[in-house]
Amino acid sequence: MTSKLEICKQALSLLHATNINDFNDGSNNANICNMHYDNHINNILALHSWSFATKKIKLTTSSNSNDDLFFKYMIDYPSDCINIISIVDSNKNLYDDYNINISGNNIKQIYSNSNDLYLIYTTKTDESLWSNLFIKFAIYSFAVRICNPIKGNDRLEQELYILTYGRNNNGGYYAEAYRNDVGQQPNNFELEYNNNWVNARYV
Repeated sequence: MTSKLEICKQALSLLHATNINDFNDGSNNANICNMHYDNHINNILALHSWSFATKKIKLTTSSNSNDDLFFKYMIDYPSDCINIISIVDSNKNLYDDYNINISGNNIKQIYSNSNDLYLIYTTKTDESLWSNLFIKFAIYSFAVRICNPIKGNDRLEQELYILTYGRNNNGGYYAEAYRNDVGQQPNNFELEYNNNWVNARYV
């Protein structure tokens, strides 16, 4: 079964680096993997509305008092939300009369003029739920992420980057995982942050 540790081990193998037994073995490689892994996975999950990481919930009005002058309702923002894909009403229509701000209590909230809404969003899911092609993409992209901290080898990092994202940031293992995932969603609607695939290196 694929796990965080297994993905890190395979990424280290691509770098021809010393492997780890666990994240607390005291080695430099274990410390680097542990430091970068969660943030990196959140970054690549944010690239697309992956079917295995999409969650739908009914939004709940906050128990705190609404401190916004322009919206009727203050709604709790899910703590496990990486990306908002869409907000829909009870009739499944896209709803855009909302804003996201930090409340006076320093809490991230959704402000809206309706309290009968559903949120579709990307969340962190267990590695065992990922598709095989996404796992491959995760391994190679994580190898890119940790290449310089561990090996300090720009050439190796670039070679792995091209395999992972393609020469023009629109291919590689990311494209394979993307196309496969879109194919699993016949009614898929794309609300990407960027339609030009990957314009920045997540390293």
